[in-house]
Amino acid sequence: METDLRFLTETYSPDKVVCREEQLKTILHSIDVYHSFGKGYNLLLCGRTGTGKTATLNHLRKQSVFLQYITCSIDNSPSKLLARLIGLDNYRRSDNLIYKLLDKLNKEPRGIIIDEIDKVRDLPRVLEILNIIYREKQVPIIIATKNFKFIKLLPEDIKLTLFLKPIFFNLYNMSELKTILEERLRLANISLLSNQIILICAIASNIGSARLLLHLAYKCITENNFKAGFMREIVKEFETQETSEFLVNQINNSDKKILKAIFELNTQNQLINSKVLIEKSNLSSSTVAFALDHLEFLGMINTETKNLGGRLGKNRSVRIEKYEIEMIKRIKDVLLQ
Repeated sequence: METDLRFLTETYSPDKVVCREEQLKTILHSIDVYHSFGKGYNLLLCGRTGTGKTATLNHLRKQSVFLQYITCSIDNSPSKLLARLIGLDNYRRSDNLIYKLLDKLNKEPRGIIIDEIDKVRDLPRVLEILNIIYREKQVPIIIATKNFKFIKLLPEDIKLTLFLKPIFFNLYNMSELKTILEERLRLANISLLSNQIILICAIASNIGSARLLLHLAYKCITENNFKAGFMREIVKEFETQETSEFLVNQINNSDKKILKAIFELNTQNQLINSKVLIEKSNLSSSTVAFALDHLEFLGMINTETKNLGGRLGKNRSVRIEKYEIEMIKRIKDVLLQ
């Protein structure tokens, strides 16, 4: 049997879900509930990039024709998303797509998977569409996001209708990464020394991403270099590229100005709040507020609103954790463009 490095790429969809059996069990239960009672419950898969959300969903859709899979990395607008769910290649904006979809679901009920919802354009409209679908047809809806605050930031009417049950995909630990890598190496018919496998998994465990793990193993094998220094450089390049690509597509000029200001204030150990950001960015208070909402939704910052009393009124402070500080540092060049 020849070696096949395709098994070490993220495009390969494994037949067996490794280290995510509990999450898979919960998703399958939601589908069973729908088939038994005619009303499913909705799920929100939460986890950072590389924690197995897409791999689990790909496994599910291969196992069940009941589920229809949409990824917002491709279908990233409300119209595209609806057209794909209906099965249309050509459509006009004036087409009444939502009613066509409801009619189709009436004839052929199917559960809906929305992967990478963080990449969608006009999220409020997409949520409104999902709200209508569930209210009318009660088919289970499964949403995947990298933002752990997704539910907190939803409008109240969406929360109360969709009632999303969160399923957490935590970062993989070293033991889980070792299980994943050994399974992929077996499929690829590749043998590595035990110390090489342990070092790859140890370095990848600092991030806890299976995507990084496989990328790292692929580079080490193809370059025939298993030195720790080489691996750390690969990790640094990988993180910078992934974060930069995501931000180029997601943040606008106002977001960039605010992130740049946050980064500079943080390095100077200065207080970061909405008042300071308005002065430093030269943006209006409403623009700053909207940018902070968007950046918090993307999981890049945390904010807290406090009433300072008197004429000072409410002020919004910004807090960034160690992970977020490092992420902003890595994409500083993008912010300065």
